[in-house]
Amino acid sequence: MELLDEGLSAAGIDVDEPVVHAGASETAMLLAIEPSLVEGDLPEGHTGTVSAAALFADGVETYDESGVLGDARPATAAAGEVLLEHIADAYTAYIRDEFHELNARR
Repeated sequence: MELLDEGLSAAGIDVDEPVVHAGASETAMLLAIEPSLVEGDLPEGHTGTVSAAALFADGVETYDESGVLGDARPATAAAGEVLLEHIADAYTAYIRDEFHELNARR
C-alpha cells in the first residue's frame, strides 16, 4: 500500500489507503488504462479500519455495500498515469538493485 500511497502523493492526491479495493489508486489506474471500466459517480466507500480476518471470511461487502474500500472520488486518469509510472519506476529500481546484488556476489 505504501507504494500506491506514494504514487498518489506524487500525483497530488493526499489519501491514506491502508486497504484498497476500488479506492483512489485502483480507480485512477483503471481510468488511465481502460476508462470504460469505471462507470458512474466515484464512491467514497469504507475509509475506516479493516480486519483482514473479517475481510477474507465475510467479503468486502462487510464494510461497504458497494464493495469499495477507500475513497475513489479523487481518482483521475492523469493521477493514474503518474501512479503507474511511479510503480514501474519503483519495480525497475528494485529489479536493477537485485541484479547488481547478484552480480556482486559472483
